[in-house]
Order: sequence, then C-alpha cells, then structure tokens
Amino acid sequence: MYIILLLVPVFFFQAVLIDFARVKAAQKESEQALKAGLRSVLSAFQPDVQTYGLYGIGISQEDSLKLYRNVLDNNLSGNLKAEGFRILDTRTENATSLLPMYTLANHTVLKRQILEEMKIRAPIEFGLEIKEKWIKTGADKLMKQGSVFSKEAGKIEKLLEKREELMDKTRKKFIKLYEKIKERHAYYKKRMNELGSMADELGIHTVDSLKQEVQSVRDSIRRLQEEADKIDGRMESIRDAAETAKEEWEHLDKSKEQISKDLTEAQQKLSSFEHLFEVAVQYFAAIQIIKGEVKQDEKQIHELQEELQPILTDAKKANDELNGELQKVKDAYKGSSEELPVSQVFGHILILSEEDFHSYQTGVASIDALFSGFQTKVLDTDVYRSSEAADVHEKNQAVLKQAEHVHKQQNKVEGTRQKKREEVNSQKKEQKEKISEVLAQLKSVMNGGCTDPGEKGPLHNDGAYKQLEGENGLFRKYMNLNGTEALSGNGVAYELDNPVISGHKSMDLLGKLADVLQSGRDEWFVNEFALTRFNYRTLDLETKSKHALTDPSRHVLAGQEAEYLLYGFSSCKANISTAYAEMFSIRMAIRTLEALMEPKNELFQLGSPLLVLLVSAAQGAVKAFEDMKQLIEGKEVEISSKITGSFFTFTYKDYLRLFFFIHSNDIKLMSRMQSLIEMNTKQDLAKLTTYVQGNTASSLKLWFMPGLMKVFEVTGLTSCEVKGTRCEWKQTAELSY
Repeated sequence: MYIILLLVPVFFFQAVLIDFARVKAAQKESEQALKAGLRSVLSAFQPDVQTYGLYGIGISQEDSLKLYRNVLDNNLSGNLKAEGFRILDTRTENATSLLPMYTLANHTVLKRQILEEMKIRAPIEFGLEIKEKWIKTGADKLMKQGSVFSKEAGKIEKLLEKREELMDKTRKKFIKLYEKIKERHAYYKKRMNELGSMADELGIHTVDSLKQEVQSVRDSIRRLQEEADKIDGRMESIRDAAETAKEEWEHLDKSKEQISKDLTEAQQKLSSFEHLFEVAVQYFAAIQIIKGEVKQDEKQIHELQEELQPILTDAKKANDELNGELQKVKDAYKGSSEELPVSQVFGHILILSEEDFHSYQTGVASIDALFSGFQTKVLDTDVYRSSEAADVHEKNQAVLKQAEHVHKQQNKVEGTRQKKREEVNSQKKEQKEKISEVLAQLKSVMNGGCTDPGEKGPLHNDGAYKQLEGENGLFRKYMNLNGTEALSGNGVAYELDNPVISGHKSMDLLGKLADVLQSGRDEWFVNEFALTRFNYRTLDLETKSKHALTDPSRHVLAGQEAEYLLYGFSSCKANISTAYAEMFSIRMAIRTLEALMEPKNELFQLGSPLLVLLVSAAQGAVKAFEDMKQLIEGKEVEISSKITGSFFTFTYKDYLRLFFFIHSNDIKLMSRMQSLIEMNTKQDLAKLTTYVQGNTASSLKLWFMPGLMKVFEVTGLTSCEVKGTRCEWKQTAELSY
C-alpha cells in the first residue's frame, strides 16, 4: 500500500513531464516550419527588380499564402506519413495567415536595401574617386579658402560700391553747389559794380530831390515858352507898323533870343535831371531786385547744402561699415596660414578717414553760412557808395573763396578716388564681357543632344517625362505614398546672363563641395547606387562592366537618368543643361582658384577685390569651357595641376557624384529612383512586399492526462491551450529581405 502511494505521484509527474517536453519540442518544430514558410515566400522575388540589387516578392498574395502554407505543412511532423512510432504529431489548425507589412515603395525599406547592396562597392568607389583625389591632397581646404575669399570679396565690394555710389552722389551735389556759388558770385560782382557806377553818377541825389528838380525845370520851361509865345504875338502885331515900332521890334527880338537860349539850357538841364531820375529809379529798383534775388539764392544754396549733407552722412556710415568689415577680415587672417596670396588686395582698398568726412561736412556748412552772411549784408545795404559796396564785395568774395577752398581740398581726395573708380569700372566691364562670351558659347552646347518636345532625336523622351512628372505621374505617386508633397525640381538654377553672379555662384559651389565631402556613409551608398544602376549622359562612351546585373544604357530614359535623379525637371533639356551649367560652374571655380593662387600684383593697386576675382574668373571661364568640351565627350580631365597634381583626373560621372553630395535630398531622390525603376521594369513597387508576418496555429495530441496539463496552462508554464486531447498554440514570426 505504501509502495502504491509512493509510485502514483511519481507516475503522474513523469507523465506530465513527458507531455510538457513533447509540447516544447512541437512548438520549436512549428516555429522552424513557420520561418521556413516565410523564407520560401521571400525566395519568390521579382527578377526584373532584382537586377537593381533590390528584392520584393514577385508573386501574388494568393500564391504567396499558398506557398507559405504548403511549406509550413510539409515541415510539420503531423503531416508526414508515419511508418512507425513517432513522438510528435504536430499539425496546423485553421488560423494560419500571411500578412504583407512593407513594400519597396517605402523609402525606409528601399534605403535599407540600397545600403545593404552598396556596402562593399560604395566605400571603394568613394575612396578611390573622392577621398584620394580631394581630401587627402588638401584640395578641399584650398577650395574652402577660395570660397571664403569670394564671399569676403563680394561682401566688401558691395560695401565699397555702396560708399563709392554715395560719394559720387555727394560729388555731384557739391559740384552743383560749387557751380551755383561761382555763377552767383560773378552775377553779384557784376551787379555790385553796376550799382556802384549808378551811385557815383547819382552822387547825393535821391529820387525825391531829382523829382523836385525835374518839376522845377519843367515849370521854368513852361514859363519861358509862355513868354516866348507873348513875344511872338507882339512881334506879329507890329510887323507892318511904321518906323516908330522898329525899336520895339529889335528889343523884342533880343528878348526872344535870350528866352530861346534860356529855354535850350532848361531843356538840357531837364534832360540831365530826367536821366538821373531814371538812373535813380533803376538804381533803387535794382537794389530791391538784388535783395529779392539774394533771398532766393540763399534758399537754393541752403537746400543744396541740406540735400548734400544727408548723402555725405550716409557715405560716412558706409565708409565706417567698410572699414569695420576690412578690420574683421584682417583680424581673421592675422596669424593664420590659411590665406590665399590674393587676400593682399584688401590692404589696397582706398580708406577715407574721419577727418576727410569732417572736413567735407564743415566746409560745405561754412559755404552755406558765409552766403547767409552775404545775404544779410545785401539786405542791410540800401546805398552802394564806395565804402558800402566794398563791404558787400568782401562778403561775396569770402563765399567764393570758401567754395574754392573746399573744392580744391576735395579734388585731392576725389581725384584719386575717381581715377581708381574709372579704371576699375573699365576693367570690370572688360572682364565681364570676356566671361559673357564664354557663357554664350556654353549656352550653345547646353542642350546636350536633347530635342524639343515633338522632335525626334537620340534622347527623344516626351512620353517618359510625362509618365514620370505628369499630373498623375510616378514621382507624385511615390512622394504621396511616403506622405510628402510632390514638388518638381530641386531649386537649382544658374544665371548665365550675369558674369558677376556666375563667378560668385561658382566659388560658392566650391565651398559647398568642400563641406559635403565629409558627408556620412549612408549618403555615399545611396549616391553610388544612383550612379551604378542608372544611366547618364556619357555612359555609352565608357567601358561597361561585364558583371553588371543590369544595363542602364537600355533603359527608357536614355542617357539622362542620373541627371533627372539630381535635378528632377520635367524635360531632358532642363536636366542636362543644369548638369552642364553646374559642371561648368565647378570647373570655372577650380580654374578661377588656380588664377587666384597666382594673382597679378598690379591689380592690387586698384583696390577692388571684385575686379581681382573677375580677372581670375575670366581666365578660369576660358579654361573651364575647354574642360567641358572634353568631359561631355567622355574624357578624363585633370582636377587641377596646381591644387591636386596633374595625375588626378575626373570624368563626367565623377562630377555627377559630387553633385549628388551637394544636392543631397533623400526623399526626392528615393521617389525618383522608384519612379524610374517602375518605368523600366513595369513593376509597381507598392505591390512588391519586402517584409512579411506569418501567423499560425498548431497542435499536438497529449499522451497522458490533459486535465493535469491545464494546471500548467493556468500557472503560465506553457502557452498551449488544451482542447480535448490536443494542446493548441499560436505563433507569429516576421522576416524581411
């Protein structure tokens, strides 16, 4: 009895332990079968897309589920024919399912596959083509210096030009004031002399006294004429009288003769007084006119002075800004070895001192003040006799003397400034014309073999771009699938009609390039994928790899896929021309940098950083255009014999590689790659699953007491659920490429 009591618990324990172990083994078996089913589904990848190194399930969901279930069932012991005793009889239940999770339309998934595909190739390409040729040679540092000089030159030239324009305006205003002073001085000098002559002629006479004198003489003339008339009447009455009237006749004749003499004298006196009266009227009227004129002139001169002073103040502010910026540049380079020889030009810029502006401002103000004093003197003067006229003349002369002094003083400064400015502007114009000629030549070849819409040609592709960039195009589709607004292009634009902007933009591009060469690993991989899986302008001119999975030259968008990936415009001409413009721009920047490393010292004396840059840019543009002709023919061109050495060369493809770094934009780039892949393979990437989740329910028949196994289920020691004589469990697994 005691033995039975001891053996029964042992038997129960062993029975439960055996079933527990069988359940664990069956769960392991079903898990392996589940993963095998998922691997089998993933093995049915789409072969056309696989040529890009990308993987997505190439069969329908229905076929995938069928394959999954088939492999799952065939890997479970319960579905195998038994020829003898077997410990496990695992089988699937009805709860088996297969859920597609992600597709190649997802940017994150696509990028992960690209990184996996390119993790060996991309570092090699990047190391050989970029790091060895740019970073290790120190070219990136020189490019940075060139870009910094360009920015500093542009900024300082802008401040310099602002000051020069304000100084020119100030000069014009001052010359206008100076000419006004000279003209009015001559006028007033002449009028003062005229008034002096009139004053000398009038003597002590006044208008009133002369008026009385004239009236008095006129009265005398009237009386004499009356007497003469009486004498004439008397003589007429005695003309035929006897001899006795002869004596009276003679007396009357003598009286008439005397009256005639007196009348002549009176007429002469009247004429003299009338002339003096007219002179007096003119004299005093002229004085009043001059007083009115001097008021008007003082107002105009004061207005000219008020117009000039604010401009001169602004010119001083601009000069202070320029001096401040120049000091920053000098401080930045102080004690630094990272300075191009051309930076010496900053030390030759014409500096205007505080004293120059102070002298100019006070000089102009004193002219206005002296003329105001002259006006006061004129207004206070009513008689221009010698002493009074001398005082007015002195005031008038003082105004001219001060104006001539300021003019002479400013000519010393302005003469040097104007001479330099004219020479600088002349040479700037000449260099701009040289650059413009090269840019015009570049425009003539920028279509790169592209045809206009509707025309036939080697790069005829109207339908392809409509499929890619149309209103319901593939690019918009993949951008929307990833929750991003679809905007064509990437904002890259080149101004080929403005040589100054072209020069600065080239040097800016050089600075960006120096920065992006330190970009992260993921960008290298994605960029290399774009260049190795898609075609570009010169691909047909290069030797093709014998081991490539795909031939990009046979793609729908011939000779322009990489350019489209870069810029995203909706035409061949727009993408190719932008690539050409950018390639020319960077070549021009490199050639310009070479010229900046050996500048012409005589240019420094003119003190214009922009002129130095333009001269170098003009030389660089000519050489860059020759480089471009070779690059678009598929030839290698030395990067720079002065910067990296002549044995380092770059091809058209290498420059595209650089541009991918500069314009890195994963979202748009991924969507464009997806669009091209769908167009080339006719496969919708949104239907190519890369990540699947499998769900299954499996069961195992229990040998011993199922009821006792429920105890383990309640306590959580096992995940299976006892249903009758079988123990059932559910499992989930995920797998991706």
